[in-house]
Amino acid sequence: MIRRSRTVHLLGPERVELREVEVPSPGEGEIVVRILAATTCGTDVKVFRRGGHPRMIRPPAPFGHELAGTVEEAGRGSRWREGDRVVVANSASCGECPYCRESRENLCTSLEYLNGAFAERILAPRRFA
Repeated sequence: MIRRSRTVHLLGPERVELREVEVPSPGEGEIVVRILAATTCGTDVKVFRRGGHPRMIRPPAPFGHELAGTVEEAGRGSRWREGDRVVVANSASCGECPYCRESRENLCTSLEYLNGAFAERILAPRRFA
């Protein structure tokens, strides 16, 4: 099933644009979340003013990173089911590097970020789901 989502994209310092994008079907372990709430934190304000973040987001890119919603579709092997309420983390560690093995996930050498909370829907990759 092809889904469309209106999504806020960061274009640069204090520049955003509403775009309609395709949301792919979830792959193994992934979920599509219908976003019901997204918050704006201090990091979002700084990113908006500066036009990006060295590690988290480089424009043009979907904007916002704190969200909650319901699972609209779950990929094969996901522990989530349609209708489940979820909060999706804004970053996900690998769980395997030396820092992760020492419970210092914030220093993960393969830390991934998920942007696009200011939208109707988002695909949450396996690491986040």
